[in-house]
Amino acid sequence: MTSKTSRILGFEHYVPKKWHSSTSVCYASACARKYFYAEGLRLVKKGPKPWFKFGEGMHYAVPILHEEEFEHEVSKLIEASEAFHKIWTQEIEDTLSDSKRNWHRALATLRNYRTYHKPGASLYTLIKPPSTGLELLEPKSPYEVPFVVDLGLSKPLVGWVDALGEHRDTKELWVIEFKTSSELGQRFGNSWEMNLQTLVYQLGVSQYLPQPVAGCMIEGILVAKVSVNCMTIPIPRSDVLLKSLIEDIKDIDESIKRWEDRALFPKRLSACNPYGHFGQHGYNCDYAPLCACEDWRHLSDLYDQEPQRNFLKESSDEPMAPVPGAGQPAATSDNARDEAKDS
Repeated sequence: MTSKTSRILGFEHYVPKKWHSSTSVCYASACARKYFYAEGLRLVKKGPKPWFKFGEGMHYAVPILHEEEFEHEVSKLIEASEAFHKIWTQEIEDTLSDSKRNWHRALATLRNYRTYHKPGASLYTLIKPPSTGLELLEPKSPYEVPFVVDLGLSKPLVGWVDALGEHRDTKELWVIEFKTSSELGQRFGNSWEMNLQTLVYQLGVSQYLPQPVAGCMIEGILVAKVSVNCMTIPIPRSDVLLKSLIEDIKDIDESIKRWEDRALFPKRLSACNPYGHFGQHGYNCDYAPLCACEDWRHLSDLYDQEPQRNFLKESSDEPMAPVPGAGQPAATSDNARDEAKDS
């Protein structure tokens, strides 16, 4: 029996999730307290997020550029540009655009992407997804594949992949994942071979296919002031890592149940910034201000509270318990744009 004083303050605002996702597993693996803030309370740091909207718009646009050529090539670019504008609207252009993220840079990026991914030029061809019996609430393209995996845990593992592709030469099936980034160098390329997100995607869609996927192709799309570039990175399937993934998720599932039962989500201070893990300087965790004070609720006005994301149709979740101060104007907050983050 845990003493009352050991319970995390404000636990009454916590709402347990009904599923695991690659994001929630990553958060729980990194830090129990981060999982509490991000997944249980759905707190999101205030401020403009142009990188998120720009990346979302690209996710709507780039699948179109893989399709068969029209009679006039420009019509394909127009269709992709219109899809991008559904997300990156005139209002966003007027309020969030910067030197890297604006309509002109988007069009240049899409034009370059089409050059390397039109039929015959790309390393893969997007294919019609298999029927999974699931339907996304807000699909970005007809190529997305939602999945639910039962690993015998307290919650199912759910998610969706951007697309499936058939390799141009081997005809194998690959998971396709689109990523916008401010860099496409070695650091970007090294981020995916041992990556929980790409492993979850391979595990999730394989159950709906007649054979295991051959791996995951990362489609890197550069977001820059002047340059345009894209990079296709094939990450071959690793059964060793997939086995480790399942073991990891089972352990995390047990940890989350233990945290919830005890109402205690310990802080992992080594996860507050990259230096603690890798000896590299970088940005602090978005929730570091909350962990630096005795009662996180005193700084809740620095954050907005998002609703639980039910991305599958006919899914439901418990209503959020409102966090005092969250979503209200912050007394002291810096809403400066973060140029480095990308989706």
